[in-house]
Amino acid sequence: MKIFRQLFLTNLFFIGYGLCFGIMLLGFGWPVLTWVGLGMLAVIVGVTSLQIGALFSSKIPIEVKRKTPKQFSLHDENAVNISVVNQSKKSIGIRLIDELPFQLQVRDFERSFSLDPNGFWEDTYYIKPLKRGSYFFGHVNVFLALKNGFVERRISVDLAAEVK
Repeated sequence: MKIFRQLFLTNLFFIGYGLCFGIMLLGFGWPVLTWVGLGMLAVIVGVTSLQIGALFSSKIPIEVKRKTPKQFSLHDENAVNISVVNQSKKSIGIRLIDELPFQLQVRDFERSFSLDPNGFWEDTYYIKPLKRGSYFFGHVNVFLALKNGFVERRISVDLAAEVK
């Protein structure tokens, strides 16, 4: 049951189910709409099942790397590079969340992009440490989704690092 820990539902999934519910609700006045709502529900369940199968068909279809300096300079902008390679044969949408050191107090670091098959993406962001000590970087959480997908697959890449 490891698959359920990696499976997340997108907003589009809930919008689709909300529309089905609304159409079925209108079916109390117009009974034909009940069947339309049931048909839409069957399509959404089928498409969701197909997307789950497509997302979990390969082990880990991406490669993530983070490059940090060996030592941070206090009160200076320090560059951190992060790169992602799509190793699958599908075009995928990616939402990347990097667990930054708690000393930086950054809680909303997120990047969204899409990658073509065998595509490459790289980003450089800058952090400015204000206190001495060790800075611990955690995992990189990557959420994979097909284009306009109802589900996302979470892959947690262990890139834990300590920078002094």
